[in-house]
Amino acid sequence: LVPSGDGVAFRHEVLRSAVEDALSPTRRAAMHARVLAVLEGQPGIDPGRLVHHARGAGDGPAVLRHGRVAGEDAARQGAHREAADHLAAAAAHAHLLADDERASLLEQAAQHCYLVGRYSEALDAWRSALALRDALGHTEMVGNDLRWMSRVAWWSGDRGEARRSAARAIEVLETLPPSEALAHAYSHRARLALTAHHVEEAAEGAARALELAEQFGATEVAMMAAVTIAIADAFRGGSDAIARLESLHEEAEQL
Repeated sequence: LVPSGDGVAFRHEVLRSAVEDALSPTRRAAMHARVLAVLEGQPGIDPGRLVHHARGAGDGPAVLRHGRVAGEDAARQGAHREAADHLAAAAAHAHLLADDERASLLEQAAQHCYLVGRYSEALDAWRSALALRDALGHTEMVGNDLRWMSRVAWWSGDRGEARRSAARAIEVLETLPPSEALAHAYSHRARLALTAHHVEEAAEGAARALELAEQFGATEVAMMAAVTIAIADAFRGGSDAIARLESLHEEAEQL
C-alpha cells in the first residue's frame, strides 16, 4: 500500500485485483458491503464508485438506486459506455420499481446500449419495455419503442425485423391523433426504404414525415426527412439534389 490523499491505496491495479481475487466470495461481498455503508454517508462520492461496491456486495436495491444516478450523470457528460454499464446494471433490478418507472429505466438502458453497439442487450431491454408499455396502455410509447427496435434490428443486420417493427410502429401511432412521434416513425421507415433503394417509397414516406414534423415544430425530424427526400431525388437524377444536401448539411450544423 502507498499513501493516497487522506488514506492509502494499492500501488497498482494488478495488486488490488490479486488481493480481491484471493478473498472468498462471502468475505469479498461483506467487505464491499462495509465500504458501501461508509461511502453512502459521505458527501460528494462518485455514484459510479457506489455502484461498484453495491454490485460487489450483491445489494440489488443499492445497485438500482446508485446505478440510475450514475448512469444519468454519465449520460449528461456524453460518456455513453459508462452510462450503458450503470443503467444496464440498474435495469437488472428494475423489477423493484413500479411498471412505468421500470419501463423508463429499461428504455434508458436500451438507448445507451444501442449507442455503444451492444445491440442484443438493447433489443432485449426494449422488448421488455415494450411489453410493459403495452400492458400499461401507453400507446405512444409503444410506437416509440417499436421504432427504436426497428433501428437496432437494422444495425444488427436483421432487415426483415427492422421493416416489420417500423410498420408496426406506424400502425400503432396512426390509432392516435397526428403527433411528432408519428413523424419520427414515418421518417424512420422512409430511411429504411432508402437503404433498400426503394426510392419512391422513401420519398413518399419522408414527405409525410416532413409535413407532420413542420406542423409540430420538430426541427430535427424535419431535417432528417428533408435529407431523405434530397437523397431520393439524387437517385432519380434530380439536378439540384446535391446542392440541397449541401445546404441541409449547413443548416444541420447550426442545430
